[in-house]
Amino acid sequence: MRLSEWLSQQTPRVRSKCKIVNVDCAYHISSNQKIKRFMPMIGNRMADTEDRTIARVCCAATLIDTIRGHAEVAWEQLDAWFDGQFDEFAIYQMPFTEYIKPNSKLVYDADVSNELWIVPNDATTVSFKAPVVGYFMLEEYARTVGAGYDAMEIKYIVRTQTPIVLDVGEVIDGYYRITVVSKNKLNQSQWESPQKISAIDRINASSYNAVMNKIKRTLK
Repeated sequence: MRLSEWLSQQTPRVRSKCKIVNVDCAYHISSNQKIKRFMPMIGNRMADTEDRTIARVCCAATLIDTIRGHAEVAWEQLDAWFDGQFDEFAIYQMPFTEYIKPNSKLVYDADVSNELWIVPNDATTVSFKAPVVGYFMLEEYARTVGAGYDAMEIKYIVRTQTPIVLDVGEVIDGYYRITVVSKNKLNQSQWESPQKISAIDRINASSYNAVMNKIKRTLK
């Protein structure tokens, strides 16, 4: 079934609040580095206000948007550290060019994360493989609360196995340190304001491995 036909069969609420878009590639990030096959489903990390009727695999056209959409990335890695665990997030590249794009009525932060959906419209999307094209890890986290604002700065180290789109107009390939910042009023969720990239620094494999080894030593 073509994606347009699938969309025509959905409820009026869904049809009126999403559209079909074409992008060159899209990414999905996960702490699970060994996903054998992706299958659209209704996940357990959705906000209460999000649509819970459409099975989907969530992704985005840039790495930074996948991080914005997966609001628990930093907290998952911090929690893992506190538990003495250590692992990188895997970056999967989705094997399609046509996606459903919901608006903020279906996904509250859609305007921030630019979330895309893969839905089960035909045999190729019901169950599919996607290659890992890179990994990233939280390196440092700093939070400052004061003067009515909650500000944070997060540094990630990234290694890619093929060129990936970090942000609109920014392709990376190799080893990098990416710094993102966000500033929000204290009475708001800190994830309501987009995380913005403040620095992109190329590093080498030795620097990347040094950070990884430092984290491992800290967890022992």
